[in-house]
Amino acid sequence: MFYDTIAAPATNSMQSAVSIIRLSGDNAVSISDSIFSKKLSQADDRSLIYGKIKDSDGNILDDCLAVKMLAPKSYTGEDTVEFYCHGGKTVTECVMRELLKKGARLAEKGEFTKRAFLNGKMDLTQAEAVIDAISAQTKSALLMAQENLDGKLRQKIDNLRSRIMTVIMNILAGNDFPDETGGNHNDEILTVLEGIQKDTDSLLASYDKGKLIKDGFTCAIAGKPNVGKSSLLNAILQEDRAIVTDIEGTTRDVITERVDIGGYIMNLADTAGLRDSDDKIEQVGIQKSYQYIDQVDYILYLVDATKPIDPEEAEFIRSLPTHTALVYNKTDLSEKTPGEEFGKKTYAISAKNNAGVAELLEGIKQELETKISNQTSEETLFSERHYQALLQASECLNRAINTLRMQLEADLASIDLEDCAAHMGEITGTTVNDEVIDNIFKNFCIGK
Repeated sequence: MFYDTIAAPATNSMQSAVSIIRLSGDNAVSISDSIFSKKLSQADDRSLIYGKIKDSDGNILDDCLAVKMLAPKSYTGEDTVEFYCHGGKTVTECVMRELLKKGARLAEKGEFTKRAFLNGKMDLTQAEAVIDAISAQTKSALLMAQENLDGKLRQKIDNLRSRIMTVIMNILAGNDFPDETGGNHNDEILTVLEGIQKDTDSLLASYDKGKLIKDGFTCAIAGKPNVGKSSLLNAILQEDRAIVTDIEGTTRDVITERVDIGGYIMNLADTAGLRDSDDKIEQVGIQKSYQYIDQVDYILYLVDATKPIDPEEAEFIRSLPTHTALVYNKTDLSEKTPGEEFGKKTYAISAKNNAGVAELLEGIKQELETKISNQTSEETLFSERHYQALLQASECLNRAINTLRMQLEADLASIDLEDCAAHMGEITGTTVNDEVIDNIFKNFCIGK
């Protein structure tokens, strides 16, 4: 329970049509009454009221709409008031100044949502989904965050944790009432735990999919100098982001940009041309290119369609990982029609004329969707915190399973099972500590 009332703008301070100012706490209504021309304390709950906001000297600061939402039927679970004022920095600042004079406190980052969590209006996965929805950069990421807001992940974790707790209670019951429970049930318990482990592993496996959707996948454009890497980057971005010249070694560093391809984020990098060079600065760029290529999710290796591929480069192309596409550029200057070569998916483009670029991006999207569709879990993990907590829970579960497989006492396994349940509780907030909670809500903006 909180004994102070917080206030903050729920919209940014830039000039706009509407500025929303939010209060939450026991005195939200009385503080609002002290600056508003209409008595919200006498108004119907959730009814929009038109009135004027005045300062301490009786000057009218704004005419606006206001609504009260009484506990517990509000976002925070507390008495809440929202003012819908005219947009603009000055209006917002003046209204906020009056609210603080009348006893409200400026809200901390994410404090409204934090209060909603602490007041039982949402669990921690839903609270984190709020910021995920706000920061989503694609529709796919937004829909994934909305699933957590709807409680899909919470339900999955609660189900797993409930099953673990049932096993623990059965083990304890067997110790306390051996005559009634009928002796050793290790094999039955083991079967149950193996089913839980299967579901846990399936959820853990969805993390790669979730990270791809939320943060995007990395893609490097690689190849020798002057094969058109920077031209392809510019063609994909539809802007002159990278310098394009006929001089070899123009790109001396890794240039990265983000692009949305069909609802997925591609973190695209133009790398330095791969060649032997005596230029020390270029050598650094080439080394960084090799390092970057080793870490990415996908590689577009460009070759010049007007020139033959020498044996050394051919061997290098063969050595590249399976997530590599061979892209023949400058096809506007060549009659060659490349086919599947070197065991790689092959594309023909002209970055200069933008020919074939759309087909290349569609091919990348299809391969990404194939990778994502291989995940079997209906729920998706995309938070590093959730993943680490569930991974620790899985490790505890494995130890308990191994204990039972060795035909040791079941109560030894229950120790690991209790730790397993605790780690799962960290995900939803059932067993999480205050430091973790504070760190989560520091990522929010003020007013949310």
